[in-house]
Amino acid sequence: MAVATLAVAPVRALAQENAQAPGEREALSEGPVEGEAPIEGEGEVIEMTGEAPSMATVLERSAAAVDVVETEEAQRESADMGEVLARSEGVGVRRGGGLGSDERISLAGLSGEQVRFFVDGVPIELTGFALGIGNVPVNLIERVEIYRGVVPVRFGADALGGAFNLVTDEDRHGTKGSASYQVGSFGMHRATLGGRYKDDATGLFVRANGFADYTRNDYAIDVEVPNERGRLEPANVDRFHDGYRAAGGGVEFGIVDKPWAERLQLQSFYTDYNKDLQHNAVMTVPYGEVTHGEMGAGGTARYVQDLAPRVRLDAVAGYAYRRIEFRDVGEWVYDWRGERIRERAQAGEIESRPHDQVYWQHGAFARIGLAWSVAAQHRLRFAVSPSRVLSPRFAFPIVGVHGVGSAQTRRKPRGSPHLRHSVVRLRDCRIRGEELAGFSPH
Repeated sequence: MAVATLAVAPVRALAQENAQAPGEREALSEGPVEGEAPIEGEGEVIEMTGEAPSMATVLERSAAAVDVVETEEAQRESADMGEVLARSEGVGVRRGGGLGSDERISLAGLSGEQVRFFVDGVPIELTGFALGIGNVPVNLIERVEIYRGVVPVRFGADALGGAFNLVTDEDRHGTKGSASYQVGSFGMHRATLGGRYKDDATGLFVRANGFADYTRNDYAIDVEVPNERGRLEPANVDRFHDGYRAAGGGVEFGIVDKPWAERLQLQSFYTDYNKDLQHNAVMTVPYGEVTHGEMGAGGTARYVQDLAPRVRLDAVAGYAYRRIEFRDVGEWVYDWRGERIRERAQAGEIESRPHDQVYWQHGAFARIGLAWSVAAQHRLRFAVSPSRVLSPRFAFPIVGVHGVGSAQTRRKPRGSPHLRHSVVRLRDCRIRGEELAGFSPH
């Protein structure tokens, strides 16, 4: 909100003023002419208020091909980010199920590597939201910027289809707190919590936010189940192994409005999610114990400052650690009603062999951007964005007593107690690269 003060004084016609003698003009400047009534409202101060355009309006008026979706209305609904994006023209969202399911987001028919995703200008995989943009809590996002075709230089990346930039609360002044709790069908519960504080005397500020999601996704589906004679017949059953659990949070602190730094901030984050897998791709085989999940942690640093009257610096650097796990060690065969039919000869529901895979990744990102305002409404930008990703992949299922590879299970004759080797999972081992000489993970 901008406030302007305007002092109103009487104004005489220029021709009449020029016709007055110098002495008369001095008398007019000192006050009203003798015998003349004072002008009503003379010297009165009028306060005028106006509303500055929002950032969404500024972006839409710019030369960039951008659409802005504000989430204020969606925050009052039980909608997720996928539903919010699907309302935009040219944006397609395909999801394989309820909250937490795999999804594909397309922009003007392009998807995958042809579309980039950012959170506050940082690649989304380095911000703790690697679980998917459609599952990001709406209450933590202020607006979504959808760039079509050409990605702005300030992002330091390029994509044929365009980019999505999720913008969190940009206001770092004052004290504010917020909380939300949503309840939906099929056991869905979503909660968010956030707050900020700024010390006006020092310019120091701190912000924190967190979220927690849980859902059973036990909605009804149409499948084929065998009858008493072993023939398949249609049936309507509830999903029993499609739950989703996610939680995370972040803390940000820094300093603003200083001669040497318009904004200097440090941010850390941690997220974790776990998802059950209900069936194969064509919905013919139900699973009862297959799960996968991911943990992410890291931090970013940002510095914004005007180096000269027309030159602005925006530098950001970040690090993120990701750990992806896939676990399939089920020992039972399940039917579509969630009941155990028989014990498997070997653990593993997908390929009839056990899998306990771990995939970890270290990522570093940096971007230095300079903006030079050549003239009014004309700006020249320069950006360099080096990045490095170290992601060794250990795709072997289990580390067992026989070495590296699939752990075999030995059994006694039927009717006897099972005898198994002791198994040590990869995440409980410390194996140096040179110790894997001769082994090629795939």
